[in-house]
Amino acid sequence: MKLLRLTRKIRITRTLLPICALPVMLHWDLFREQSVKHIQRYSIDGNLLLHSIDKFDAPRTVIANDLILRARIIHEYHDAPIGGHLGREKTFAAVSRDFFWPHMYKWVRNWVRTCEICQRVKPSPSSLAPLRPLPIAAEAWRSVSMDYIFGLAPYGQIGTGILVFVDSFSKMTHLVPVHATITAAVTAVHFIYTVFHHRGLPDNIISDRDFCFTSAILTSLFEFLGTKLQMSTAAHPETDGQKREG
Repeated sequence: MKLLRLTRKIRITRTLLPICALPVMLHWDLFREQSVKHIQRYSIDGNLLLHSIDKFDAPRTVIANDLILRARIIHEYHDAPIGGHLGREKTFAAVSRDFFWPHMYKWVRNWVRTCEICQRVKPSPSSLAPLRPLPIAAEAWRSVSMDYIFGLAPYGQIGTGILVFVDSFSKMTHLVPVHATITAAVTAVHFIYTVFHHRGLPDNIISDRDFCFTSAILTSLFEFLGTKLQMSTAAHPETDGQKREG
């Protein structure tokens, strides 16, 4: 029975062999030309087999089918301190400058994809909240930005800081000298006498998340006056483009 199955396999092989070789026979010139070009990419330097794409390309050392050696090379270029755990493309570019073996890009891709450190520290773009731009003011003093700036040169006995009020429409600015120990209550008084008394009641006030601006006094004051207090992103003062610290 085993002999019968083996005989059938031999017959099938003899039948299919000419069919499999037919494309090569029909396109022999093209096959020979491609084979010659492929072989010309390789050269020997001492005991090293080198590979280059063309005559202008710097030759790279060909790595034999040694899985351990290939893994050690990628480890040196990716995991070692000098490698810096770069991404897939940069790691492949670094390795391919010096070495070559078939399907090397796939090796690098799988290595970086399964790197524990890279996966642990890789930022997740899905966790980032979408940007929410601030509304554009249509009239003067309808939208006001306010913030503190400290660490300035002393201004008499008043202090080393200023409270800044900026009209989002006209960019007109009011500056009030303040102490570094200013409280929410004093901030509310400055708002009333500097903005409300001269410019009227704005529709909204834009500020950062300073404790004075989020205190119960200011929140209650703006709620009583009917003004909406809008907070810019924490630790990102550039969200409010009206104020700039020099």
